Amino acid sequence: MTKEKIEMPIGFKISGINTEQFAVLEDVYDKEKDISINAGLQFSVDPKQKGIGVHFTVQFKHEENVFLLLKTGCFFLIDPNKWNDLLSENEKSIVFPKKFISHLSVLTIGTTRGILHEKLKEDPTFNQFLLPTINVMEIVKEDVIIAF
Repeated sequence: MTKEKIEMPIGFKISGINTEQFAVLEDVYDKEKDISINAGLQFSVDPKQKGIGVHFTVQFKHEENVFLLLKTGCFFLIDPNKWNDLLSENEKSIVFPKKFISHLSVLTIGTTRGILHEKLKEDPTFNQFLLPTINVMEIVKEDVIIAF
């Protein structure tokens, strides 16, 4: 695959949003303890639909004990012509450029931020937990290659 094909603009539209996991473990939470946040991205593809899923997980923790967990998925349909340009020569994998994956990741993280707010807005103990800004460039460091 040539670099020109990888750098081209890629048309897409959002096709779905899922809350894949959500848990608040009140008995683990201790307002006196330090809190850390773990976050991660995963990607999936649907070659038949020419779509990509961006899955974002965030955990609020005390040491190793998770007291708040949210995993979301945003699903995007890719312009079919662009999809074909991103396929490997043997069509057994697809390469998503770093900039494109970063953009979809930012959209997914922003969506997750809204879901977290909506789920916790009525809870006086947990509504203080907001998803901070996340530098996606620290997570997505290269093109994403997904084998079929």
